[in-house]
Amino acid sequence: MKVLVTGAAGYLGEHVAAALRDRGHIVTALVRRPEQVAQLNRFNVRLVPGDLERPETWPAALEDQDAVVTTAGTVQSWGLPHDTFRRVNVDGTLGLVEHARDVGIQKILVTNSLFSLGPTPAGAVLDESAGDRSRSSLLEANAYVSTKREQAERVWKLQDAGHPVMLVYPSVLVGPGQRSRGNHTARVLSDVGAKRLPGLIGDGNQQWNLVSVEDAARGHVDVLERGQSGESYFLGGENWTERALIEHAARFFGVHAPLRKLGRALPLAVATVYELIAHLTRGEPRLTRGEVKLYDANWAYTSAKAEREVGYAHEPLEGVIERTVAWLRSDGL
Repeated sequence: MKVLVTGAAGYLGEHVAAALRDRGHIVTALVRRPEQVAQLNRFNVRLVPGDLERPETWPAALEDQDAVVTTAGTVQSWGLPHDTFRRVNVDGTLGLVEHARDVGIQKILVTNSLFSLGPTPAGAVLDESAGDRSRSSLLEANAYVSTKREQAERVWKLQDAGHPVMLVYPSVLVGPGQRSRGNHTARVLSDVGAKRLPGLIGDGNQQWNLVSVEDAARGHVDVLERGQSGESYFLGGENWTERALIEHAARFFGVHAPLRKLGRALPLAVATVYELIAHLTRGEPRLTRGEVKLYDANWAYTSAKAEREVGYAHEPLEGVIERTVAWLRSDGL
């Protein structure tokens, strides 16, 4: 297939572009900034200037394409107005999706996030249908999460109306790649290796679904090739506690694991101070109150549907953590 990918210069997006190329598909990447050209040239993909905020660039990008994969998104927890997130994560993404269908493209895939589905009750493991529950207050933890939920709700309505768009929810990504805002676990793990992490938010027993970025990228291709039109799929790995993640990372780094239980109140107070300093300096806080609330929740999910219907598979997480630690060491933490 000839596949247009948005966000191909991002942490997940570049892995998706590579996975598509490795399966024999012809990839066109929508390029927003000149500096992205050199980065994407190494993937041997066709580059087309364009932007999710500039609909006039879409016709040239979509010409002669068989499929569209939209991985682009504004991903950060601080420093931008809510409208900035909404223009890309909601309006731009949905606009491109509808334009693609209007020009006859039937294979359309939107990358969302497990955060859109909401936190899971302690001890429970949920799936794609979790979005049908009542809204959690954590969906307003920051503008990224709230706009990704809005994006999901808009896609669900299109699917209910018979639109062919498919939706994937990658879980928390782990693995070598870019040191970008989209690679949040790299920051957490590097803090472990550099002995900067003071302890565990909450009691450390919160479960998070974690997956290698390579597996999540290959899952995108599985869904594009074999997914059912109008369906949604969770692309995850294993459910690990915060404590287990930190213990394994510390062991691979060869450092003492910072396992002191910090609870919730203290990290929230520290995050408040960081945010105040960021307001004054126009910098970016090391921790936000929204991040604390997200950390102190369970995000336990299963990829059983994707495994059953499209052949999705993921590698054991321990090896992913070990490989990520080796990469961080080589990158100077």
